[in-house]
Amino acid sequence: MEDYFDLWQGINQPIWVDVYVPKDTAAGEYTGNLTITYGERAQSRSVGIPVNLTVWDFALPDVPSMRADFGSYHRAAKWYE
Repeated sequence: MEDYFDLWQGINQPIWVDVYVPKDTAAGEYTGNLTITYGERAQSRSVGIPVNLTVWDFALPDVPSMRADFGSYHRAAKWYE
């Protein structure tokens, strides 16, 4: 994957990383390395960040199994039914 974005020096910037785990993956502890490359292409440098992942012995459903209404006004979801 090659996605590029700018960061500014001296300012913290959160980065969200999604990790895809296939449904048939065996439960257990997995380790890996996330590589971040920075700088201009000709003078780029890389840094590795260790990643630990726990896979549990269940799978999330493909579609939600429960309707939810969080963070809205009282009975607002009922209005839109």
